[in-house]
Amino acid sequence: MKGLKIAVDLDGTVADLISGWSDLLFERYGERMTPERSASWDTHTHINPQIGMKVYDLLKVPGLFRNLRPYKGAIEAVRRFHEAGHEVDIITTAKAASTIHQEKIEWCLEHMPFLKIADINFVEKKSRFTTDVLIDDSPPTIQKHASAQPLSKRIGLAFPYNECVASLMDLRAQSYADTAAAWAEIERFVSALAERSA
Repeated sequence: MKGLKIAVDLDGTVADLISGWSDLLFERYGERMTPERSASWDTHTHINPQIGMKVYDLLKVPGLFRNLRPYKGAIEAVRRFHEAGHEVDIITTAKAASTIHQEKIEWCLEHMPFLKIADINFVEKKSRFTTDVLIDDSPPTIQKHASAQPLSKRIGLAFPYNECVASLMDLRAQSYADTAAAWAEIERFVSALAERSA
């Protein structure tokens, strides 16, 4: 079996950002966000208009990223990719030397100790990160990746907000409602791809 180069997004793919973000939203404003309410990537359009763009300020709250829960099945799947000989890279965004940058490094090292710091990549343009497989939930990232790297495979958890790019994804694993099953589906896809590439 050929080892693949697999780039794995962190927030919304391995780490449950929606739940952590929603908890902060409830703390501050008494409102919750859910995947069911998020039919598009523009989160501010699915909450109380009086909150609006302030919802994004919550992403800067210290401790948010450090305390996110992993999605069920995600850590185990990434570990098995690593053990199978695939080159696994975490790709995420955060300004260098920021609190979020440090929190994401600490989160990865705690939950995925089988990875090295060099495997954690902070990139502004994920489409430039050369890979055989991209695992990501973001519609803008998927669109740009499909344009820049049409021969790569794009897969991710199925959320209402990424249905708009379903045609650009080789697999939308079902679903955010059962992430253990979704990650098992992703593992099967990657294993089959690796066997075909051997």
